[in-house]
Amino acid sequence: MCTTHILPNDARARRLFVTTGALKRIQEIDTVPGTSLKEYINIINSCFPEEIVRFYTPGYSDSLLDRVEAFTPQIPELFTDRVPSDCQSELTVENAK
Repeated sequence: MCTTHILPNDARARRLFVTTGALKRIQEIDTVPGTSLKEYINIINSCFPEEIVRFYTPGYSDSLLDRVEAFTPQIPELFTDRVPSDCQSELTVENAK
């Protein structure tokens, strides 16, 4: 039976497809848009959540690292209205007990 018939109907087969590295290998195939091979890969990809397909797409980890570097944390006000010396004095008091 063809993979495109099994994957849509069998969660265990989808899990094995991911854990054995098959989904990752599929993403690594260099294809030309509009070809039958590209269409088959799209059909296989449609059997999985978009985020897992992206995760196994070459270059995705680099794009995540770029996002980490560009990210500006939004620190809750509870933590921003205290200066490091306040925290240090609390530690000193706690240690003295």
